[in-house]
Amino acid sequence: MLCATPAQSVTVDLVARLLPTDGAEAIIGFDTDIDGTTAIIAGDSEGALLVDLSGLVSVTTTITPPPSPPDGAFGAAVAIDGRRALVSSVNPPGGTGSVTVFDLSGSTPTAVGTLVASDGEANDQFGRSLALDGDIAIVGADGAGAADGGAAYVFDLSGPTPTEIAILDPGPGASGSDFGIDVALDDQLAIVGADVIQAPAGDSQAAIFDLSTTPPTKLPRFGPELPTTNTPVAIDNGVAVIGFLNQPGGGIAVIDTALDPSDPNFDRRLTPETPIAGEFFGTSVAISDGLILVGANDFTGGPGAAYIFDALTGDELGRIDAPNGATEDSFGYQVSLSGNLALISALGRNTPAGTGPGAVYVYDLSPLTTPVPLPASAILLIAATGSMIFLRRPKAA
Repeated sequence: MLCATPAQSVTVDLVARLLPTDGAEAIIGFDTDIDGTTAIIAGDSEGALLVDLSGLVSVTTTITPPPSPPDGAFGAAVAIDGRRALVSSVNPPGGTGSVTVFDLSGSTPTAVGTLVASDGEANDQFGRSLALDGDIAIVGADGAGAADGGAAYVFDLSGPTPTEIAILDPGPGASGSDFGIDVALDDQLAIVGADVIQAPAGDSQAAIFDLSTTPPTKLPRFGPELPTTNTPVAIDNGVAVIGFLNQPGGGIAVIDTALDPSDPNFDRRLTPETPIAGEFFGTSVAISDGLILVGANDFTGGPGAAYIFDALTGDELGRIDAPNGATEDSFGYQVSLSGNLALISALGRNTPAGTGPGAVYVYDLSPLTTPVPLPASAILLIAATGSMIFLRRPKAA
């Protein structure tokens, strides 16, 4: 159910509820991704689910580990773009982690390559997060690097063998920052989220990199530096969405017209129409074709929710409540968006009768008027005390 703003009377449809294929053996929904009408869902340590949503009728295929199983929990994180998918195996104690590349062109997914870190060490958490765009993949390893500050690895998948082409790091002073806890990629722009970052003045919790240069160029900080415990990231058409999970609250939105770290003034501030106490607005974020989806997983025991925004105006288009509305559903833990199709995971929900190994809900957002896509020059930041900050990157001289 969508709770729309007072000015609107719309309803978005819940078209599918996806469950583990083997009952309680796996917890699904720790990570999700969608491209067009094909979704991929992480199954914790039990592989991943590939879901065909064409015609809004789900057909599910289980992606299992390759014949030579990688170390770690296969199915920790997932990514999909076109007919290629990534599934990670985050390392067990003493392991390094890896990512398996799958070709989806055939009747069943086929493992065609493996991604590993060139400088991998034990407990790097390589594969904690994944992003895929065309022939470029990014793998987050939030325990890698100096003083476990974290890193993100960039791979070129165009050749017969995947090639590591860059390592992105948070810079000095980032000890224990969990840099790489989330990653996002669109064209030549990559964003890497962090957890608690001990950064020098002028830096920020998340970093954006231009991959068109060699080595990649870390762009100037965007947005204010806020205390945070998690920074989920998303990007589409050059528009970045960053979540700052630092305290309960419905959140505010701030719109700026210039990317100027020295200017604390913003054009407009927005708040959710009906903020709910205890929600962690910004637990997860997604953006596609001018729509923004923000998860508000309720860690205090509430059911959770997800909010939809117009990326051009910042207007809230509505709130999607947990279908069952039960406590500890963790609805909104993970969100993904492609066109009008949205995925929202609920780690604590399986059946209407009680909690279980999680579920992923699929919504058709087509009843909403699709906003005009943002120009590629815009940069958007969601800070989830949660704050939403719209920032525009200066045009090149």
